[in-house]
Amino acid sequence: MAVDTSISKYRHHVYVTHDKAGTYGGYLVIRHKDEPSKESSKETSRYGSKLEIHGVFRSREEVVREGNKLFSRYLKGEVSALPAYEEKEKLRGYRIIGKARFDADKLMWEPVLELKKMEEPNKGKRQTVVGPGTVMTRNLCRSEETAAKFALDAGKTMILDQVGLKI
Repeated sequence: MAVDTSISKYRHHVYVTHDKAGTYGGYLVIRHKDEPSKESSKETSRYGSKLEIHGVFRSREEVVREGNKLFSRYLKGEVSALPAYEEKEKLRGYRIIGKARFDADKLMWEPVLELKKMEEPNKGKRQTVVGPGTVMTRNLCRSEETAAKFALDAGKTMILDQVGLKI
């Protein structure tokens, strides 16, 4: 049974890679459709999921065909994006969690930092460092792991230097 992608709440794009041996590969980027707002006429979210298209292909068309099949399987719930990569550490009464989210506009990973207070006072309070105006958006990474490790290191620096802490 085919899935009608025209009524989907997601947009997808297949990116094709090529190597010197003459073979092709690629990945699929899936973004959630948003309602256009007054601030922005964009109708898709800036952040999305990145799924590798497994296999080695002889042409761009084969990669795109396989990417569209993967998107159809995603819509059916047969495949999903992998759980986000995380780096965790405890330091001076805080739990530091470094994560990453995929910036589909720039095709890079943006670090995301979450700090949680583990001791009194403010036990259980959380602070998230992400988005415009933070060091995270200026330090995009090519891999999810590198972005998460960057966020973890930034969190350690914040706690050790007591800079930027709000909890």
